[in-house]
Amino acid sequence: MDLKREIERLLSLEKFNNLNKEQKSMVAEAIYANSLILSERQREKYFRIIEERLNSIECLDDDNYYENGICYGGIVKTDVARETIDEDGLVFPFIYDLKYKIIQSPFGRLTKSILHEFGHLTCKKENVNLNAEKVRSRDDVLHIDKGGLVITEGFVSEYGQALTETMDEFTTFLSYKAYLKDIDININDRLRKFAANHGLELENHSKSDGILYDNLYSSYPEEELSYDNDYMTSMFNLIYNRYSPLTKLIMHSFQNPMFNENDLKESYKNGGGLEASVDGTPINDFFYAYYESSFHTEDIFNKMMGNDAWKVFCKEFDSKMHFTDIDYDFIEGSIDYFRQFYEKRIENYLNRGLITEIEAKERLSEYNDTYELCNNHYFANSKKK
Repeated sequence: MDLKREIERLLSLEKFNNLNKEQKSMVAEAIYANSLILSERQREKYFRIIEERLNSIECLDDDNYYENGICYGGIVKTDVARETIDEDGLVFPFIYDLKYKIIQSPFGRLTKSILHEFGHLTCKKENVNLNAEKVRSRDDVLHIDKGGLVITEGFVSEYGQALTETMDEFTTFLSYKAYLKDIDININDRLRKFAANHGLELENHSKSDGILYDNLYSSYPEEELSYDNDYMTSMFNLIYNRYSPLTKLIMHSFQNPMFNENDLKESYKNGGGLEASVDGTPINDFFYAYYESSFHTEDIFNKMMGNDAWKVFCKEFDSKMHFTDIDYDFIEGSIDYFRQFYEKRIENYLNRGLITEIEAKERLSEYNDTYELCNNHYFANSKKK
C-alpha cells in the first residue's frame, strides 16, 4: 500500500471538502504518522474507518469545543447510526466526528491535538454487533466495546477513559518518533535534542523500526516532555501524562508471561504492530486489547481479581482525569494492586505448566524493576509520605 497516495485519496472525498489545502496537508501528516506504528491489518482498518465511518473533520482554529462543561482541545465524538447494516437489524455502524485544534509547539505543527485525535481513530470500532457484544444476565445490560479500552453500559455510562487517554498519549509519542525517523524535515536544534534524547539521529532517515525505545514499561520520556512548558502549548499533555508511569506499570502487568518485552519489540520491528500476536496469542494483552477488544483486559483481570474488579478500578481512575493534583493514595494503592494481579497471573501460568520456574522468576524480576521505578517516580521525593 502506498500510504501517502491512499491518504491523499481519502482526503479528496467530498465529505472533507470543508478543509482547505493547508489543513488537508496537516491532517495527511497526522494520519500518516499514526499509520507508521500499525500493522498492515490495523492500517487497513484505520483507513476504512476514515473512509466509511468518519463523518467529518473540523479544524477548531481559535474556537473552543465544550461538552458537559469541559473545554477540549480536540475530540472524536462517537455516535451509533440509526440504520442497520445486516439483514437481522442487529449490527449498527459507529459514526465519528473529529475536531482538532492547531496548537503551535516547539515541535512544529503536528501537535498533541491533531496526532492524539487521529490516534483515537486507529483503535475505534467499525460497528456494534448486538449478537457479539456482552449481556450480563444478572442485570440484562448490554456492554459495548467502543474501542481503545472504553466500555459502555447500556449505551450510556462508560469506563476505561483514563487508560485510553494515557495510552493514546503514548502512541502519539511513538507516532511522532516514527514520523521524525521517516520523513525529511527541517531540523532545528530543539528537534535534534528531542531526537538525541530518545535514541534517534535525525540525519539518518531510516524507517521506524527503532521507535520502541529500551525499557518500554519503565521509561517516561513523554511524561517528562509534557512538563516542558505549559501543557496547552506542549507537544504532550500533562493532564494525561502525569499518570503515564502508572499506566506503563499496568501495561507491564498485562505482559503475557509466555513472552517478554523483547518479543513485543521484535514482532513490532517485523511489522506486527503493537497489537502483535504469536499463533493467535497476544504478546501483551494490554496492547492487544487497546487495538482489538476492550473486553480482553476486563476478562483477564476479573479472572484474577474478582467480578467487576476491572470496572471498579477503571471508574476510580476515570474520576481522577480532570483534577490537576495527582491522587497519591490512588497511585500507591494501584501499583500494589497491579503487582498482586501480575503475581497471581505468573502463578497461574506456572501451575498450568505454561512457563518454567526459571521463567517465572525472570518475569517477576523484570516486573519488580518496573514496579520500583514507578514507585520511585511518584514517591522518591516524599511527595506523599
